[in-house]
Amino acid sequence: MIDKPKVPNIQDSIQKTVEYLLTQQGKDGSFVSLSSENPEIFDNALQFHSTFSTSLILSSLSQVEKNKSILKIQKKAAAFLLSQKSTSNAFNYWARESVEAKKMPYPDDLDDTCCAWAALLLFDKKLVSGAVLAKIVALLNATEVNEGGPYRTWIVSDTADRVWLDVDVAVNSNVAYFLSLLEIELPNVLRLIENCIKEDKLASPYYPTIFPIIYFISRFYKGKYTNILTDRLFSEIKRPLNSLDTALIVCSLLNFKVPVSKVEKLIGSLLKEVEKGFSPHPFYTGVNPKRNKTYYAGASSLTTAFVIEAFAKYLKAIAISDTKKNKRNTKLLRIQKKVIEKVELRFENLPHEVKKHASSAISDIIKMDAKNQITHLPYVFYNTLKGKNKSLPPSIHISLGAATTYGWVAYTIYDDFFDEEGNPATLSVANIALREMSKIFYEVLPDNLGFQKLFCKVMDDLDSSNIWEVTNCRIPVVKGKIDLKNIKIPGFGNYEMLFQRSLGHALGPLAVLFLLGYDRKSSEVEALLSFFKHYLISRQLNDDAHDWEKDLKAGQVSPVVAMILENFIQKNKKNASKVLSFRSMNQFQKIFWYEVILSVCDLIDRHVREARTCLKGLAHLSDTGYFEELLVLLDHGTAQARAERESTLEFIASYKNS
Repeated sequence: MIDKPKVPNIQDSIQKTVEYLLTQQGKDGSFVSLSSENPEIFDNALQFHSTFSTSLILSSLSQVEKNKSILKIQKKAAAFLLSQKSTSNAFNYWARESVEAKKMPYPDDLDDTCCAWAALLLFDKKLVSGAVLAKIVALLNATEVNEGGPYRTWIVSDTADRVWLDVDVAVNSNVAYFLSLLEIELPNVLRLIENCIKEDKLASPYYPTIFPIIYFISRFYKGKYTNILTDRLFSEIKRPLNSLDTALIVCSLLNFKVPVSKVEKLIGSLLKEVEKGFSPHPFYTGVNPKRNKTYYAGASSLTTAFVIEAFAKYLKAIAISDTKKNKRNTKLLRIQKKVIEKVELRFENLPHEVKKHASSAISDIIKMDAKNQITHLPYVFYNTLKGKNKSLPPSIHISLGAATTYGWVAYTIYDDFFDEEGNPATLSVANIALREMSKIFYEVLPDNLGFQKLFCKVMDDLDSSNIWEVTNCRIPVVKGKIDLKNIKIPGFGNYEMLFQRSLGHALGPLAVLFLLGYDRKSSEVEALLSFFKHYLISRQLNDDAHDWEKDLKAGQVSPVVAMILENFIQKNKKNASKVLSFRSMNQFQKIFWYEVILSVCDLIDRHVREARTCLKGLAHLSDTGYFEELLVLLDHGTAQARAERESTLEFIASYKNS
């Protein structure tokens, strides 16, 4: 039996391989390629500079969630490619000023041109303006065999030597892919490709194996012969494969929407190779129009980039697959429907105004429940448990789901009041919901004093944290101004207040464990509590990082707002009595982007790591994939924040210099 590749391992592997790419990129943004007469040996290969590898690497990295390292590679690669385009927007196999370009000059070609522009378009759509596209269309018109294609490889006149007038299936696939990104279809090119698939003529003098050709086709093709291509790839899996071919197969199969389970073994083999690094393998053949000798070209950086793309596509496919499973899981949907019906029924016979506000509150909660964290979190958690020694009836899952939903309804309304934005007409709905939540948790475990004690502790801590926040985390804002002399910035210590006011979220899953015979002293209950503690702190910090401007203007001091104010006051000790106006928010924005955001991201990352450690304590009991997904979302959030910081600082620097 094959172990399913784990998301954290893949995330770590992506980061390691991206860091390797950083070391391989030249100062000009390009990546060196290798050319060898022996496809198996690249030890003494010729090093050369070509736009092609750089284009493919930039394209592959577009599939990955952005972070500082990836953006750094992409920006340099894009700058290099833009420096290589001709006045007609064509690209050449060789780097323009390279030794190879002078010793062995070749015409510009559509393969390099379309791969380069596809990569640039994926990186930044604004780079392909109407003017740019007009010139590319002119290149296509000059090389078309018939109107609308197919197209010749080389950008030469019709009277050029015959060797430069070939029509290649791989090259035309890259033309079709670039135009597909612009939502332009080429029926004639599609016909050429499908004929090659049907007649088993997927071959090119520019590519030594079938894997690059099928990969290029997979990037845009959704036609009726997909099964022929997938069958061919599955047949190739049976023989030994190098890491480049493995990565190309994974990318192609996932582009063709095969089930993720079909590529798990391949992903597992790539994960094992990460530590020792990826070798160069033949991806394309060196340009040799005479065809009298074959040179095999590749690079360790190119192999690595395709491996990164394979990992990234696998992660996306998992997310999509899980979403579809949830949609197909009729039992889960049935539970959700029953939960909502139970909650709505409670308000059915109440006065119209109460019923109206209840209906609105329930509707808002359902809209928030994209990750099944509310209406049926207890049921989802129960289904992750391994070897359950006791089954729970549907009525229990419905009741626990209703309790969780009531809790969210109540505290969403109460939060508005704590933020001085509450509508008094909704207060009755919150009070009823809170009573119903408490009633259910006592009814499902009527004789379990351990759970009842834990329930009381969670609720007491929740109320205590709310009181502390209202008492300590409010500053007066008068006409859009803060008087710094008269404010006291709260200390958040170890951020316990952040999870205490939200820990009611964990009561449903905790009740499941108690119903199955676990108690407060069991390591499983402790691990679950600790997981939610660190997860909720991370999630709240993530929310605060997005909402700090709104919070500050409302006089609400979140941990992020506190960091900004402390930083500002520290920098302005001589003018501590300064009255700040929100008309000059740029002062706070600079502090946030230059200094605070990195501290917040580090805090989130630390608590996410702690949460993952807690999951290890549940691994023997539960399939922790669901909880891991929640943490991956936070991973993505901090990666995006760091990337956004980089972009914002560059913008500020450019703005200053303009």
